[in-house]
Amino acid sequence: MTPDELARFRHILETRRTELNRAIGVAQRDAQDAVEGVDEAGDPAVQGELADTALDIGTRRSDEYNEIDEALRRIETGEYGHCEVDGEEIDLGRLEVLPTARTCAAHARSAERSRPPTL
Repeated sequence: MTPDELARFRHILETRRTELNRAIGVAQRDAQDAVEGVDEAGDPAVQGELADTALDIGTRRSDEYNEIDEALRRIETGEYGHCEVDGEEIDLGRLEVLPTARTCAAHARSAERSRPPTL
C-alpha cells in the first residue's frame, strides 16, 4: 500500500471516529431525554426498554469506535492492510468498503462459516 493510500485510509478512519463521537453524544442525550420523558408514575417496562435500547446503541458504537482505534494503531505499526491470518495484503476494494478489516475476504468468509448459527 502506498503512503498516499495509507493517508487516505487514516483520514477515512479519523473522520468516522469524529462522526461516532458526535453520534454517541446525541444518542446518550436522546436516550436520557426519553427515559426522563416517562414520568415517575410511568410504566417501568417502558423505562427498562428505553434504557436497554440506549445501552445497545452505545455498545455497538463503542465496538465500532474500538475497531477504528485498532485500525489506526495498525496504520502506525505498519500492519494495516495486511490479513491477520496469513499476512497477505487485503484487497483495496475490501478496505474501501470496510476500512477496519483485519482479514482478507477469503479468511473473513472462512471465519463466518465456522461460527455457530444465531437465532
